[in-house]
Amino acid sequence: GAPIQVGFIGRVAENKGVFRLVEAFRQLQREDMTLDIAGTGSAADMDRLRAMSEGDDRIHYLGKTPPQDFYPRMDLMMVPSTWEEPLSRVVSESLINGIPVFACDLGGQPEMVRHGVDGLVFPPTVDNIHASLATLTPERLSDLTLNARARSADMLADASICRYLELFKDLLEKRSGLTPMDDE
Repeated sequence: GAPIQVGFIGRVAENKGVFRLVEAFRQLQREDMTLDIAGTGSAADMDRLRAMSEGDDRIHYLGKTPPQDFYPRMDLMMVPSTWEEPLSRVVSESLINGIPVFACDLGGQPEMVRHGVDGLVFPPTVDNIHASLATLTPERLSDLTLNARARSADMLADASICRYLELFKDLLEKRSGLTPMDDE
């Protein structure tokens, strides 16, 4: 069948875990999986990414790519950030699109990804990233995808509520000339 499309979208930088992801992916003994990386970074980080990816035809760097063009092509999203990201937009967007997420266990990600249900959560090491991908079977991916798709509607509702709350906050600030913190 078609290869499993693994995706990373975001800033190409050390704290986003992209270099650990590429290192882990290069160690994989799988020809049934590809890694697509979308995003940009500093010149030094882009040079490092190119050097690390060189010679592995399974790894594709796509450059800056609109999320609406990226997500529909992915079977699985990797969010290997090594910093305490409070609310990962990539996790939300992935689940809204019904795509399972393998994420590190820092920040808000363990609360967003249901381990073993619609993704996996693990400490952000090369070995853990490698193990999560090496042991993934098409059947397991299918189960995770069904659960992520089932959750998609809930994630959309939550996202809509958040957008309305932001809109109301912005309108209130414009109307009153105050920020919400000024009242306290």
